[in-house]
Amino acid sequence: MKPVIGILSSIGILSTALIVAFVQPAIAQVQSNQPLTERTVLERLFTAPEIQAEWFAPEFLAQVPLSELQQGRIDLQQEFGSYQDIEEESNTFVVIFERGRFDATLNLNENGQIIGLLLDNFR
Repeated sequence: MKPVIGILSSIGILSTALIVAFVQPAIAQVQSNQPLTERTVLERLFTAPEIQAEWFAPEFLAQVPLSELQQGRIDLQQEFGSYQDIEEESNTFVVIFERGRFDATLNLNENGQIIGLLLDNFR
């Protein structure tokens, strides 16, 4: 399967967001055999002390370096405050921070790594 790659501009927070999405996202499993859901991956992305390269597929990191992801999270925290919660709405998630929220769409590969991530509709 070939990835679909596009770049979107966002309003104010992140100058660009990269989408690397496969047509059919796979269901991922962690080594402990417990399912790694898109929600838990998003929560980890916004709550872990540090973003880890192994959370992302190599082809994703080739398009968006880890340093950009880390800076993007810092920018979000400076603009919106601390992470609060995630709500699921149909095929997307709403990520809630102290002073704002935004939509998140996520795709994982068979290893539970992020192959697609879109953050938009900041409000």
